[in-house]
Amino acid sequence: MEEKLIQFSRGNFKASRAGLRLSDASLIFQVEEGKEVKGSFYIGSETGAPMQGVLYSECPYITLERNSVDAKELSIEYTFTAKELRAGETVNSCIRIITNCGEAELPVIVSVDTPAVNYKNGRVSDLAGFAAIAEKAGMEEALQIFKSDEFAPIFLYRDIENNLLYNTLKRGSMSTKAMEEFLVATRKKNRVIITVDRNNLTYEDCYAPFTDKIKLTRSTWGSDEIVIRSTASFIKPAHKRLWTDGFIDDSCVLEFAIETDKMHAGENKGSIILETMHQIIEINISCTLKKEPDNERNGHFRFVGEMMRNFVNLRNGIITPVDFRKKVDELTVRYRGIDDRFSDLCQAYAAIICSSEDIDEYMVSLEPCELENENDVANLIQYCLYQYVFAMYYTVKNNRDKAEKHIAILHDIYENKSDNWFVFSALIKADSSFKNGRRRAYLVTDYIKNGYTSPMIFADFCDIVREDCSILHKWDDSMIRPIAWGARRGMISEEAAAIYGYYVSRLKNPNGNVLTSLECLYEQYGSAELLQIICRMLIKLGKNNKSALYWYEKGIEKQLRITGLYENYMRALDDKEIRIIPHAVLMYFMYDNRLSDKEKSKLFAAVIRGKNIDTSAYKAYSVMISNYARKQLEAGNIDINLAVIYEDCIRTENIDESIADALPKVMFRNMVICNNPMASAVCVVHKEVDDEQIVPLVNGVAYVDVYSRDAYIFIVDKQGNRHYGMEDYTIRRLLNSELYAELCFVHNQNDNGLLLHMFIKSYRDYKSSEDNIFVRRLAHRRLNLNEYYKKNNLSALIFYYYEHADGERLDEMLKSVDLTLADRNTRNKWIELFIVRGMFIRALKALKDYGYENVDMQRLGKLCEMLSVRREEDLVSEGESLSETLVTLEYEIFARGGYTKNIIAHLVKKYRGSSDNMIAVRNVAKGLSINCLSIEERLLKRIMHVEDDAYKGIDILCSYLEAGNDEKLKKAYVSYLCYEYIRDSKAYENEVEIPEPVWQYIRNNVMAEYNKACLLALLKFYSNKTQLSEDEKTFCEIKFTEMYKNGILMDFFPETDGRIILQCNHRTGIDMKLKCVIAENETQIIKVPEVYDGIYATEIVVFAEEKIAYEFYEEKGNAKVSCGTGTVTFDAQKCNNPGRIGLVNLMIQELNNEKYDELCDKMEEYIEMDETSKDLFVIL
Repeated sequence: MEEKLIQFSRGNFKASRAGLRLSDASLIFQVEEGKEVKGSFYIGSETGAPMQGVLYSECPYITLERNSVDAKELSIEYTFTAKELRAGETVNSCIRIITNCGEAELPVIVSVDTPAVNYKNGRVSDLAGFAAIAEKAGMEEALQIFKSDEFAPIFLYRDIENNLLYNTLKRGSMSTKAMEEFLVATRKKNRVIITVDRNNLTYEDCYAPFTDKIKLTRSTWGSDEIVIRSTASFIKPAHKRLWTDGFIDDSCVLEFAIETDKMHAGENKGSIILETMHQIIEINISCTLKKEPDNERNGHFRFVGEMMRNFVNLRNGIITPVDFRKKVDELTVRYRGIDDRFSDLCQAYAAIICSSEDIDEYMVSLEPCELENENDVANLIQYCLYQYVFAMYYTVKNNRDKAEKHIAILHDIYENKSDNWFVFSALIKADSSFKNGRRRAYLVTDYIKNGYTSPMIFADFCDIVREDCSILHKWDDSMIRPIAWGARRGMISEEAAAIYGYYVSRLKNPNGNVLTSLECLYEQYGSAELLQIICRMLIKLGKNNKSALYWYEKGIEKQLRITGLYENYMRALDDKEIRIIPHAVLMYFMYDNRLSDKEKSKLFAAVIRGKNIDTSAYKAYSVMISNYARKQLEAGNIDINLAVIYEDCIRTENIDESIADALPKVMFRNMVICNNPMASAVCVVHKEVDDEQIVPLVNGVAYVDVYSRDAYIFIVDKQGNRHYGMEDYTIRRLLNSELYAELCFVHNQNDNGLLLHMFIKSYRDYKSSEDNIFVRRLAHRRLNLNEYYKKNNLSALIFYYYEHADGERLDEMLKSVDLTLADRNTRNKWIELFIVRGMFIRALKALKDYGYENVDMQRLGKLCEMLSVRREEDLVSEGESLSETLVTLEYEIFARGGYTKNIIAHLVKKYRGSSDNMIAVRNVAKGLSINCLSIEERLLKRIMHVEDDAYKGIDILCSYLEAGNDEKLKKAYVSYLCYEYIRDSKAYENEVEIPEPVWQYIRNNVMAEYNKACLLALLKFYSNKTQLSEDEKTFCEIKFTEMYKNGILMDFFPETDGRIILQCNHRTGIDMKLKCVIAENETQIIKVPEVYDGIYATEIVVFAEEKIAYEFYEEKGNAKVSCGTGTVTFDAQKCNNPGRIGLVNLMIQELNNEKYDELCDKMEEYIEMDETSKDLFVIL
């Protein structure tokens, strides 16, 4: 600028008039709510001259990459941030550009749209549209949107509940599952339900492995995991997991294999289980394995096995002889062809025991049987059965000799050939000598000890024991199996049961078979000794399940004296089950209580539940329960039983500091019961805070802290995915926290859980009481509140303290305020309170960051009033100067008419807006008698710098000429004004006249330095005056003559001898031409000289009655750029002292007017002028 002042003061304007060029007439665009838009525009000079200057945005939402201009052409990057704007709003503002090539205002018009996501088929901005993307465009595309940072701001804007669901579900291990659960939870889709085409599959006569298929169908689109398993080894599903988003046309085929090599003969049963987190499907499969038809050996043994079972049932009285015969007939039909001889023998035996009339026919029809191979078991059994049947037949017929013959054969086989169990069984039944119990018992016992497990042997042993139980005194552990077998069938006598109980009670490691047999025997005889043995055995084995509890209760009922019985009874009690404990147990533990804490809780809870029934026990336990309750409370323990104890022991009127410190740790505990086999943990989230609580499920139970009735409960599966809205869990509140919370809070404000509960309660209470405000203040300091609740809570505190004139706490809150949390309206209120409380720098920084739209103008006026008198170095926040922000704000207040003298004074010192705005400030300051020299200097420089209209600064110039000190500035501006004045095509084109003081300054200070612009301006000024003094006339004659000699012509110069001066004002240094059209076919091109910086002028001759059309133009390559057009004609009134051309024009005029006398006079005058000229040339 300094260089320009020097040039202007010397009348040099060659470098001026470059012109400013913008790439855009305005910036018009759209932005989505909460997002940013980046863009750029170009600025440059029209001539390519270097630019210098500044640019700034008047819009608080626009940030410019740079604020200075120092090049021939620049691309200006800008960012528009719509974080504070709402959809539907429109921003109208501008960017101001101030350079040496001119001053410009670039309008900015921005409309704010609803945020949306673009995808291949369009844009969506709501959850219903997002669900449509997932359904139609595919889960993968929807998943990319779901995982992006844009999802929550677009689809969940200001939606607290759905934001909570989204953030919590997203923390799961699989994004696909999180998206599915989110859409279901927000009711934008239905949950996927799986169905199968078949639930029961039956396969008969399976010989070789094979495969089959099940068709799975999903109810709707979506993604869910299906876990597949089988309950039998012979069933092999092709997949262990399937995903429903992989279904084609909503269905999928699951293949499975049946492996017959892992099946046993006969019917095999198993299931395929399909499990999702919300559904279990069981597909029952039954396969009958039929061995190869030629495998007669296996068929024979099956036939014999089933027949033997019927023999045993007949012996034990389970079936009658008639029923036995029917069974034999059925088996004969079923196994026909397998062993017909064995079948015939069985039918004959059935006829014998039924005393059938056709018994003889049966016996006659039997074919003789020989023992062909004693190692062939089938042949051996046939042969022995043959001998046994005939022995029985002859015995019935009283033919003892023949019967003995067959019995002797059996003896021979048993003693010399085979000790097979069937041989022995047939022998002892046929030979009456075996009715001697000792001999038979010895032999049967020997079979038992050798490990024989045939039901026939077991039945024989049980018969022997029933006849003489003393055999059990020769105890061997091998007797357990036959006794257990007989006990299940009611074949053991009460005396034998007692002996059996005695011996098994001495076992070190009794198995389940022993317990089962004892239980059967007790159910038959109800023996106290057996019950005692059962209870002791259960205690010894450490059994504390539900079945053991049954026996412990029986023992207590029978008043058995068993060490540990009562203790194990307490251990076996189910934590989830509420039951009345027998009085005997209560009395026992009153004097000898060595239970664990968990067992004590069960006991004491039972005492309390039954206090109205057993008052004496309750009184006896009261002190013990009270001490236990305090101890457990201090340890922070709670379960369903402890809850009963706490509620009984803790009275509201007795809550002191110690109880108030301990109780909040347990009183919000809830018991979640979830028996879903895929669930692993429970997650609890409160919308008021950003914390979450995850508690693992132990045996289907988790104890979680719940501080509000609308807390969100999520079930976490074994893969870490989270599920919301599940139905297969229950939640039970253990204590009535509402009863104790306020009383505990009186003594204990340090527990954050209690504080959260109280905060939630106070937040929902619209009354701003002192107690509520106290809770809210503590919550603000200590809790990790959600952003929404943090903002609302802080706002409530601030306005409460403001309304109640609590300045100290109000200042404390305002100092801790985070403005990024607040919406625009709340933030504006906080900024106003900054001003009220004297936090002026904080307020000014906030206004710089967020703008002042909708902030109360009176408060802003106060802010500016207080800061306008501060020093520049005081207007700093975090190392950042706020001086420009203050000045901008002050001008806004000024523009709205809310200014004060101090504000105007500060604007006078600092404001650097547009020229028009600065002039407005200066004019008001003048009216308030404020020294305006600083702003006047800036204004004069600004007008010259941007080459603005010099006339707008005339009043300022006059003021500065009178009081200003910068002579260079004065001369420069005066020169600039003069330059503008002489460039006018008419003397007074502007409405504002140059006042006399300016002309006087020119005469006194500038003319001595020969400033061409001032000289020409003064000549123009004099040329338009109607009266001139002699000095002025002389001055004009001399200077005009000098100008003519120097080739300078101006349109205000006096015209001579009919010549007209044409002038064109343009930029300097161009090739200017003038095209004159005199007649239809007569055109003349004239090169026009640049007579002064950017001023082009020439003379043309115009004769009377001529009308010349002209055009100034510049040649740029092959193109012509018009610089101005017009027409001229001869004006006789300007021809006062005509020369030759003038006389010719006058003669033409007189001729046309038919004034012949006047024409002759003009002709004589022309001749005399011509003769005189000749004489002068002769002299020369």
